[in-house]
Amino acid sequence: MLKKCKGLVMEATFETLVVMTPSGKFVKVPWQKEETPALGSEIEFNVSLARPSFFSSGKFSVLAASIVFFLLVIPLLSASLFFGEQQVVAYVSIDINPSLELGLDKEGKVKEARGLNKEGKELLASILFENLSVDQVVKLIAQEAIKQQYLTVDGENNIILTLSTREERRKKLRRGTAEDLGKKTEMFKKIQKELVPEIRKELSKQNIKVQAEILEISPQFYQNAKNAGVSPGKYAVILEAMKEGFEVSPEDVKFSNVVKVIKAAGGNPGAIISQTKKEEKLLLELEKEMRKEFKEREKKEEKKEGRKEQIKDKKDLKKQIKDKKKDKEQGKKIKKKE
Repeated sequence: MLKKCKGLVMEATFETLVVMTPSGKFVKVPWQKEETPALGSEIEFNVSLARPSFFSSGKFSVLAASIVFFLLVIPLLSASLFFGEQQVVAYVSIDINPSLELGLDKEGKVKEARGLNKEGKELLASILFENLSVDQVVKLIAQEAIKQQYLTVDGENNIILTLSTREERRKKLRRGTAEDLGKKTEMFKKIQKELVPEIRKELSKQNIKVQAEILEISPQFYQNAKNAGVSPGKYAVILEAMKEGFEVSPEDVKFSNVVKVIKAAGGNPGAIISQTKKEEKLLLELEKEMRKEFKEREKKEEKKEGRKEQIKDKKDLKKQIKDKKKDKEQGKKIKKKE
């Protein structure tokens, strides 16, 4: 028997959500809709009724609800107490081979930074970023990438940047002053206009040529990339590669360089990155389209695997019949000798 429930999304993948119900239970929910809900958003879903277990007992639910309440209240209080100059209103992600993410305030200063993969964490460990402007920090990242030979004079150097706001921050800024809104708009325009030329200028000092593109992405696309376990830049470019017919997927770039993955599939990384930039306003539509294709591809792979198993079973059967014949013939020979 099914029952309709509501809950908060705590974890999300392409096909499964982990949802926390009002009673404090965590439930795995199959998700077939095209758009993945954002973490922390409320959804409605069907759940089958089952016998109560220890984990669904009243005491456990109260304890879980108390823990979640404690976890949720702290960020909410933090947001209300510290909303202002220190607030992160936008993110810039940077993909070279190391992948990193910078959190910016409305002045365009870096308030937080994190490595999105092992290489990104190692590279970031060498950089003091706090309260520097985004262009200063990106220059430091480029310099460190040269030192660690991720960017070289004779290499095929590609840098993918993405710029996005956080939806909840966007709503708060809408309720803010005209001055706040003006600062954010000015900061966005400055990043879009000046960041890529600044990177090229910095690298040209060491005779390093680079193809760099900056994509402005929606908060929903940003969240979907996070749910897929990859940086927004990698996610955008790999979706474009999929659209162009290359046998690649987001899974391929979780622990690998997107340029290498596209090259291995027979594509031209530079051309695909340029095309992604041209279609940046259509990325959510592209993602929906590619999700459908990805699911179809998975079904085909499952069928192929099924056929392989059938062929293997037939071969095994033939071998068994052949072995039995041999055993019979050997038995007859032994009887004749006797």
